[in-house]
Amino acid sequence: MFRGRTLFIVGAGASKEANLPIGSELTGIIARSLKMELDSVGHQASGNKDIFAALSELPNNIEYYVNVAHRISLAMPAASSIDEFLDVHRDDKDVQICGKLAIVQSILEAERKSLLHVDQPRGMLDLSKVENTWFARFFRKLSSRVQKSNLKSLYDNISFVIFNYDRCVEQYLLYATMLYYNVDEEEALDALAKLKIFHPYGVVGAFAWKPGSGINFGDIARKQKRLVMLQNGIRTYTEQIAEQKFVAQIREEVTHADAIAFLGFGFHQQNIDLMTPSDPTVARRLYGTTMGISQSSSVFVNNMVARMLPRPSSSGWEPTFNFRNMKCYDLFHEFDMEL
Repeated sequence: MFRGRTLFIVGAGASKEANLPIGSELTGIIARSLKMELDSVGHQASGNKDIFAALSELPNNIEYYVNVAHRISLAMPAASSIDEFLDVHRDDKDVQICGKLAIVQSILEAERKSLLHVDQPRGMLDLSKVENTWFARFFRKLSSRVQKSNLKSLYDNISFVIFNYDRCVEQYLLYATMLYYNVDEEEALDALAKLKIFHPYGVVGAFAWKPGSGINFGDIARKQKRLVMLQNGIRTYTEQIAEQKFVAQIREEVTHADAIAFLGFGFHQQNIDLMTPSDPTVARRLYGTTMGISQSSSVFVNNMVARMLPRPSSSGWEPTFNFRNMKCYDLFHEFDMEL
């Protein structure tokens, strides 16, 4: 189990260990998916067929949407992320629709190709495929000294803020709980019901084990209206900030955490701003991976996170920063005793 109340802030680098794309790779995938053209008789000549079929169901003619999609494709090499691009174009509903359709299609396909995919129905995750990832390291720490008789308390003291559109954390924890504690799906779900997971930018669909579930991990959403429906679950930064109650819940987790771990997180200012509470925080232990971030920028990251965590004026102490240029798996190895 973890020492104290622990919050995990998860970015694309964490899902990369399960073979999902990081932000720069996702923009490339989306660029290829939306590089749509029509042939001389008006048939699709390039681009993703499922997205094209979904666009064909929308009110405007398909030539119009093909043009919008193609413009997004051309812009992707200049975009730092699809999230930021969509927020820049927050007032263009057609750009939003095309971009969000591409996100859903690309992430579902990435889930399907990942180490965490399970063939349905009645499939079971092969945990050995992800044995050398942070998912396994995390669960070993989480389950340490938690007896099967206390399974319902397993997720009491942790929470997640996940900036990815995928459901890798949910997928792994469901199967790891079932297999490690030798319980059926219903009992594993009872334990997972206590876990707080926040997806600020939404997900590609409600995870299948949640009530009124949307779509299985890595499922194929070929029915055009289903793909259009699923894109409604993707949110831009501006859309998310407007949901004040949801943002307040995230900030409450930041406020009350004893320890905070940033896993594969990109430290974009708008995401830091989204999580920054106005109330004083209590976290004394901070952990984070800074793989791919320059040494100079790492100093800036420390200052950014420090500003994110307001302190009581009379506290007289500062948090301990344990940020390293390493993978998420290595962070759990390095700080296993402290966590």
